[in-house]
Amino acid sequence: MSVKLSFDSNVYALEAVMATAYWCADKMVADVSTSPTSVDVTLKGVDGHQIEDREIDEFKTMLIHNQIRHRLSVDFAPIEKAIVEKAFSPVST
Repeated sequence: MSVKLSFDSNVYALEAVMATAYWCADKMVADVSTSPTSVDVTLKGVDGHQIEDREIDEFKTMLIHNQIRHRLSVDFAPIEKAIVEKAFSPVST
């Protein structure tokens, strides 16, 4: 049995969904597709294992975690770049 989930693409980035699918790969296989307004995921248990509600909730919780990490990465990329450039800039003597 497979479980289909749909996430609003204005809220969840594809990268966050893919990271979550990877994180859960030991328990379930995820087929991910996109439309203009959503990121759709079909989950199937590994080796015929049936997916339980607890595992779906775990997927959703991890997706929120990965979305926050993705958003922070995007938001702080310019600051990180500036720090790295400053750290590795030539030193005058």
